[in-house]
Amino acid sequence: MQFTDQHRALDETVTRFVRQEIDPHVEAWERAEQFPSREIFKKLGDLGL
Repeated sequence: MQFTDQHRALDETVTRFVRQEIDPHVEAWERAEQFPSREIFKKLGDLGL
């Protein structure tokens, strides 16, 4: 399967989002046994995902 420029752009966007918005907070969310799904999904929507 060959990836298009659009596929690569989507991959870069999702990777950047996870690194900036999720990875730094995972340990705290695990300790609190909470995941801020509304906030995360809102930010994903703002990115058009």
